[in-house]
Amino acid sequence: MISLVRVDDRLVHAQVVVGWIEYLRCLHVVVVDDAVADDPDRVELFRMVVPQEVELDAMSTGTLAAQWDEMAVSADPVLLLFANPLSLESSVNLGIRPREVNLGGMHVAPGRHSWIHGLYASDTEIASIRKMTGMGIAFEIRTIPTAKPRELDGEV
Repeated sequence: MISLVRVDDRLVHAQVVVGWIEYLRCLHVVVVDDAVADDPDRVELFRMVVPQEVELDAMSTGTLAAQWDEMAVSADPVLLLFANPLSLESSVNLGIRPREVNLGGMHVAPGRHSWIHGLYASDTEIASIRKMTGMGIAFEIRTIPTAKPRELDGEV
């Protein structure tokens, strides 16, 4: 089952490992990013960060779309990590349909500006989120599992 779909530009880091993986009791983390999927050194670095019992895979948006139905019915909880809303939208355009997406780590970067609740986004990323919201995908802002989720209702 897909436990959480998260947008976090840092992908795998302490907050994800100590917070989300433990909270969700996930034994499988999937980084969905075309560039990372093609970079075995970066994938290996991410594998070194997660606990040994947690499987980590990196896949392209196309591979995720092909495996979506299987992951959705799997008994094992899966955490999906996207670096940005545009990668998520690419997967959505290929057929994945998450019910809800967690926006957790969208930091200052070239082309991004302060958006809402401590998140930074480019106009293109905001348009992408608006498009997906219009498709019925709900978004929440929550950096850590114990934080109160903030919905995007009316803010995109």
